[in-house]
Amino acid sequence: MTPTPVVPPAPANFPAFPRLPADIRQEIWRSASTAPSTTTVPGVCILTLAIPIGSPLGRAQHAPLVVHTRRNPSLLGTSTEAYDITASSAPPPPRPFNPEIDTLFLGPSEFIYFTDHLTRRDEAEIPWFPEIRHLALTLTVVERGMALPMAMMDLHRLETVGVVYPGGEGGWDFEMDTSPPVSAEGEEGEGEGEEAKVLRELTEDEAKGCVIEADYVFEMHGGDQRIVWRRNVREHIGYVAATLGDFMRRVVAMENDEKRIPPTWDKRNGMLKLKYRALVWDEGTERLEFGSKEGGGGDEEDWVDED
Repeated sequence: MTPTPVVPPAPANFPAFPRLPADIRQEIWRSASTAPSTTTVPGVCILTLAIPIGSPLGRAQHAPLVVHTRRNPSLLGTSTEAYDITASSAPPPPRPFNPEIDTLFLGPSEFIYFTDHLTRRDEAEIPWFPEIRHLALTLTVVERGMALPMAMMDLHRLETVGVVYPGGEGGWDFEMDTSPPVSAEGEEGEGEGEEAKVLRELTEDEAKGCVIEADYVFEMHGGDQRIVWRRNVREHIGYVAATLGDFMRRVVAMENDEKRIPPTWDKRNGMLKLKYRALVWDEGTERLEFGSKEGGGGDEEDWVDED
């Protein structure tokens, strides 16, 4: 019988790496910086329409759902050489959207598209809709009357609802833009990767200190209605939670079909089992600073992730 060859484990480190020629080291860093991540970290998927609503090209369609991943923080913190090459290289290629862990961000037009497919039960066309666990919505979307509560009826696995606020200091106008940040020209390297878009949760102090003012006309079938209010973020998140809870409470009271009641409804306590998050786009997600120590390729250095 031929003995099975024993393959020794790969070494955990390579002490001779700093002695390699600079061009070889740099090529290794460059290759590693653009490699797909070996771990799946929750990210943000931005739903975009390849064919917009009302387009003469035909029925609205969404673009492929992907999550743009962040550069490897281990490489960014290894050495100044690794940092310089990784930071200037193209971001890693995107990975497919995973509704189990990723957050789906919806702008105003995308929300209309999303809810339209939900109400028409287009599960054969877009099977991932009912699997979504985490939603992030623009500030204006959550004020669209009954559209969001109605969508809740078909999101049986939903766990979190995030409201994306404008960010920045001072007061916010209700209609301020909360679109994802656009990378500066020339910031991204060549290749198919794009900079990762990251949402961060506001601190309690931020949520209490940031005030939103609304003064707009809401179009209704029975006539237009002027809406005026002023709330801080914490109050507004509470309002969103109360609105969704009240709607579901009325539905449960009238619904005879138990299958139509979402699992997110807590019958015992009469409330939705959801987490509500106040979010802003984090535009400094990959800014890293080294400590004062200087070093060459391959030497370990102190680093700080500002995220």
